[in-house]
Amino acid sequence: MTDSNNNGPAALLPGFSMLLCMGVVTASLLSFADGPYGAPFMIHSGRPNVDDENQVTNEGHVKNLAEIGASVTVTTSGSMKKIIFRKYCEHLVKIVDKRRPDNPTKTFVLFIDGHASRWDVGAIQFLKENHIEMFC
Repeated sequence: MTDSNNNGPAALLPGFSMLLCMGVVTASLLSFADGPYGAPFMIHSGRPNVDDENQVTNEGHVKNLAEIGASVTVTTSGSMKKIIFRKYCEHLVKIVDKRRPDNPTKTFVLFIDGHASRWDVGAIQFLKENHIEMFC
């Protein structure tokens, strides 16, 4: 993955010369049609302190990631689950709201695949309430 100038992965995360992840990692890298990137949302595999359903994201989990507004969470599989998708939606709304300070009802479109974890009624309603439409 590269930035718009084909500068490689480090260009997507300013301040990082290398990003090393062990195990299974799901990463959502957010980009906008007009060019800017949003902070990433990452899910690592591992043994969460609590069940996946009660897992919370931690923006301060890793100091450098917190500086760019990244969110990090852990599931047993390292994959997206419905409850984690809700947390991703909260992360997304925070980023989108910063992009529309003068027009809070401006609509954004989230392009997704058809994975079952994306079809959480509460998450979909939350996105709609925050003027984000899903497109599969």
